[in-house]
Amino acid sequence: MKKISNLLKLSADSISQKELPQELQKCAFGVISGLNQSINGIIELRNKFGSGHGKSAKKQTSNTA
Repeated sequence: MKKISNLLKLSADSISQKELPQELQKCAFGVISGLNQSINGIIELRNKFGSGHGKSAKKQTSNTA
């Protein structure tokens, strides 16, 4: 997310460096924050309940019971 934000110039640093109205900066920060929270939530779900990181299907089902 950080690399993409920087590439698209949507990072907090790039927004605050632009001469944008305060209200527009506030909205942009809110969008960036929401995207970060969504991505972090997906990562948490994958780590806890996904089949990645060497988890087997058997181990995965035993964690949910």
